[in-house]
Amino acid sequence: MIEGVGVDIVSHRRIKRVLERYGERFLKRVMAESELEELRKRADVVGFVASRWAAKEAVVKALGCSVSYRLIEVLKDEKRPWVKIEGIDKKIHLSLSHEKDYSIAFAVVEGSSLRG
Repeated sequence: MIEGVGVDIVSHRRIKRVLERYGERFLKRVMAESELEELRKRADVVGFVASRWAAKEAVVKALGCSVSYRLIEVLKDEKRPWVKIEGIDKKIHLSLSHEKDYSIAFAVVEGSSLRG
């Protein structure tokens, strides 16, 4: 059963401005530790952060409730990205895409209703 869907698109220009202004402080506020480790290996910092931001926004919209972005961990295996959220046991499907100056994410939450 589909419980919720969410989508978000992010301009890389916007993320670049945020990173220039807030830098590490912003990253530590919104990224999980594993994401920060992965970020350190990446050449395209802005694209990586933009895709994670879009994913977290899409997941929150799909869940229909507020969750700290730092608790939303976007991971990737050999096949696709996936989401792990501390304290929430939901199956969340995630699709990420990039086009030049934009990143987009689409999330689908599967399971029983969060509203009980």
